[in-house]
Amino acid sequence: RGGDVERSLRAMREMEAVGVATICNVMLVHPYATVETLARGIGFLERFGSLPFEATQMQVYHGTRLHRQMAVEGRLTGNPLRYGYAFEDGAVRRFSQIFSRLRGEAFGDYSLAFGLHDARLAVGLAERLVPSAPTDDLARRCLEANVRLGRLKCAALREALAMAVEGGGFLECVTLVERTAAEAARTDAEIGRIFDALTRRLNRKTRMFAPMSAAAGR
Repeated sequence: RGGDVERSLRAMREMEAVGVATICNVMLVHPYATVETLARGIGFLERFGSLPFEATQMQVYHGTRLHRQMAVEGRLTGNPLRYGYAFEDGAVRRFSQIFSRLRGEAFGDYSLAFGLHDARLAVGLAERLVPSAPTDDLARRCLEANVRLGRLKCAALREALAMAVEGGGFLECVTLVERTAAEAARTDAEIGRIFDALTRRLNRKTRMFAPMSAAAGR
């Protein structure tokens, strides 16, 4: 999306510094994406550090300007239940295929970034609502997990882009997806450990409210 990226990063870092849980998404794949814009987008994501992010693909919804635009250009695919669009650049099309597999098979339908955001939010709430409970180490673990997850995502996206440029796509990315999924599983396990530790320290039987998880379950 448009906007001042430096200002956005600065705002997120300032909120992180005072314990506010943040998350953002970057529209990496869109109808007019090129190899160059994808490379720049990944470079931007590499600067997030401990800030959680989700890389996404622009979706087409019926009646929107994008829907009309893709129809006029003859690039609209699918139907009102699930629209898509054709890419003009073959490398971008192949990257979008690998990107979709990475999101669905490695990073989960319920994004690990959202899971970490829920964990950081729960820790932040505990800091304020139950100040007697020790949480500093859990906040640190959330930030460290975000760093590891961000690096894993960016490395996988870099490799996916190189593969797409060289002609690889949906079928050729199996090894990349499986290797990334194995690494991502460690983050998933760490999210569970953070929540478990927090619930024990708060003497709770269930996790604190996780809004992203609740939204995904609707």
